[in-house]
Amino acid sequence: MTRNARLSIGPAVPGLVFGAIGVLAALCAALLLGASPFWLVATPALAALGAALPRTGGAWLASGALVLLLIIREPDAARAATAVFTVHLLHVLGTLSLAAGPLDRIALAALRPTTVRFAVVQSISQAALAVALLASGAAPTVSLAAMAGAAATLALAVLLRGMLARHRTDAFAMSESGPR
Repeated sequence: MTRNARLSIGPAVPGLVFGAIGVLAALCAALLLGASPFWLVATPALAALGAALPRTGGAWLASGALVLLLIIREPDAARAATAVFTVHLLHVLGTLSLAAGPLDRIALAALRPTTVRFAVVQSISQAALAVALLASGAAPTVSLAAMAGAAATLALAVLLRGMLARHRTDAFAMSESGPR
């Protein structure tokens, strides 16, 4: 590689996006889990702490808050599925925040293996949750909102898979002046 060559990584996002999605996910999950006003502020605040200072473990503290929100009420399939999804998402985003600085550019193609692993683990986890709820005798009621959320998640996964599947053969593009 010469001094006039530049690295072209294709479509990318800044590392700051991981923290922002984590804060938004924590807030939405707290709302869906029926959190009190204190927890509606505390949960996204913990996620924001993790976004600003990833080594503090704020994403995992927010996950713990969501688990507390889940266990203080009666069991419900939609609430449990929401918690399983969001705790896993916060774990993945927190881990990515540790690896990438807020101003680093992360190629979308580099996120493909993480996205595939997330989808595989979610499919196994949600199926295991459904089996556990059936085995416990709790009649898992599926609300219209839960079905809409599942459909939206599937649509997002298909959209992201299409975006992340693109390959670039010209990763090392030469500058206009050519090699020296």
